[in-house]
Amino acid sequence: MRSNQLYLLAFALIKCILYGFLLWIPTYLNNVGLKDYKSTIPITFNVGTLVGSFILGHFYEDSAHSGRSAFKLHLQKYSLLYCCILLSGTFTVFYLITPQVLAYFILSGISGALLGGCFNMFTSNEVIALTGGHSEDLEMLATLSMAVGNTAVGIVELLIGVTMNVKADAEESKKLFLILIAVAVLNVLVLLWRTKSTKLQKLSMSSELRLSVKE
Repeated sequence: MRSNQLYLLAFALIKCILYGFLLWIPTYLNNVGLKDYKSTIPITFNVGTLVGSFILGHFYEDSAHSGRSAFKLHLQKYSLLYCCILLSGTFTVFYLITPQVLAYFILSGISGALLGGCFNMFTSNEVIALTGGHSEDLEMLATLSMAVGNTAVGIVELLIGVTMNVKADAEESKKLFLILIAVAVLNVLVLLWRTKSTKLQKLSMSSELRLSVKE
């Protein structure tokens, strides 16, 4: 599977987590006895998205205009992977702890910063980087990204709807986070696969270049 195809899959999984969280967290909060906060706790997610977008955007801009140290380049290259790993941990904490207002406000903000911020950077920068700036490739990849992403979101929404009853008890409602954890972990594996695939493609191109030079 090529790097672009793995990008489509990773993007689809990111959208699944984003919409799965935002659309179902009010129902979850209602089921665990926090219905008074089902409209306010998600707001911290949106605030976290703004903060995460600003931090990641500033980091990318700073890396592009400064000395581009090996550390910054490494974080740039694997930022999405690290965010998905941290998301898996955040949703695991959501699942394990007893529902508490303050803790949920904090975890929701962290989730927004990791997921929303990374999602915005992913959609604005990664497509251009993958296509090398070619407009035709960019248009095709962007169209496929939306199609694959929306299809995957629909599937996950159906899965959450089937497994988490609207009137479920607190323990049953926690299935929401098990699904989000599973999708986040799957995305980690996809991104690791993409990293390996990209390295193999670069090695192949390098080998072909050396052979053409010899000839």
